[in-house]
Amino acid sequence: MTFPEADMMRLEQASGAQVDAEFLDHMISHHAEGISIAHRALPNLQRSDVRDNANQVVAAQAREIGQMQSPR
Repeated sequence: MTFPEADMMRLEQASGAQVDAEFLDHMISHHAEGISIAHRALPNLQRSDVRDNANQVVAAQAREIGQMQSPR
């Protein structure tokens, strides 16, 4: 997932709390996509180290989403 140019422009033009909100909104969706990719891949992953990495991605990204969704 790339950061769309329109989103980047909105982030660059934002100020104050709006910058924080724009950044967090993008990062939450970015992390959610990482979790989705890992979940889709897990059933077919052959190497244990890659499976471990996918599971770590799910755990870490879910934890970080929780932190980012904490009271804003």
